[in-house]
Amino acid sequence: MQRSLLEALIPSFPQVHEIIVAIRKRHNIDVVLRGDQEMIKTVEAQKTPEEWKEVLQDVEKELRDKFNFFDSEMSPFFQVLITWASNSLNVPGLADMNVGVHDPAIAQMIARVLASTPSTMQFLDQFYTVGARELLDYIKKAQPIEIPSLFFNPIGIFTFLADQDGGKVVIAIAHQLTDQNEMVNEFREKMVEAFEEKPNIQEQYLEEVELLVKKNLGESLKAVVDYYLTNHPDEISYKIGTPEYEAAKGKLINKMKARLWRLQQLINKIVGYKK
Repeated sequence: MQRSLLEALIPSFPQVHEIIVAIRKRHNIDVVLRGDQEMIKTVEAQKTPEEWKEVLQDVEKELRDKFNFFDSEMSPFFQVLITWASNSLNVPGLADMNVGVHDPAIAQMIARVLASTPSTMQFLDQFYTVGARELLDYIKKAQPIEIPSLFFNPIGIFTFLADQDGGKVVIAIAHQLTDQNEMVNEFREKMVEAFEEKPNIQEQYLEEVELLVKKNLGESLKAVVDYYLTNHPDEISYKIGTPEYEAAKGKLINKMKARLWRLQQLINKIVGYKK
C-alpha cells in the first residue's frame, strides 16, 4: 500500500519533477497525457532509437546527480562497498570516495562479504539504471512509474565462499521509505530460504541443554539422570533403593535418552549442522 502511494506521487517529487522538466526541455519532448495513444506515437516517432538511447543516458545521469545515496555520511559498510566497487567494478559516480573502517571485526566481516559477492554494487546500482528506464517511460508515455522493490526493501542472501561449508548470511537495509511490515515479512522469507524453517525454542529446552552438555562431555546417561534427580527429587515417588525405584529410574533413563536425542537434533537444525 505504501509503495503504491509513493509510486503515484513520484512525478510530483520536486527533484523528480525537475528532471522531467529538464529532460523535456533539453531534448524537445512534448508533454504526453496518460492514455493519449496518438500523442504517445507522435512523441515516440520524434526520435530514432539511438537518440532515445542518448535521452535514457541523460536521464540516468540526472538521477545519479540528484539522488546520490553514496555520500560521505554513509555507514562504513557501504563506504567500503562503494570504494571496492569503484575500483573493481567501474560503477559510475563512485570514484574518489574516502572510506574509514575502524572496527576490525566489521572490516573482517565486510571483507568476507565482498570476497564472495562480486555483484553487490551492481545489484545496488540497479536503482539508477532501472529508475532511468521507468522515468523515461513516464516522459514518453505518461506510464506509471514502478520503483524496484530493491529500493524499498534491499534484502539479499550472501554466501561466504571462504567457509568450508559455504556459510550464508542474510543482510537487510532499511531507510526512511522502507515499509516496516513488508521488510519484516520479506526478511523472514529470506531467512527461511537461506537457513530453512527454524524450530521454536521452548522453555523446557533451557534446562535440558545443561543435561545434554553433561552427556556430550562424556558423562553416562545414568550419571546425567542422577544429576537430574538431585534437582527433581519428586520425579520418582518410590523410596530410593527399592526395586520399584530402580525400575522407575530405568524407565527415566530411557526417556532421558530420547529427550536428549530430540534436543540434539533440534540444536543441529538451529545451527545448520549436518552429518
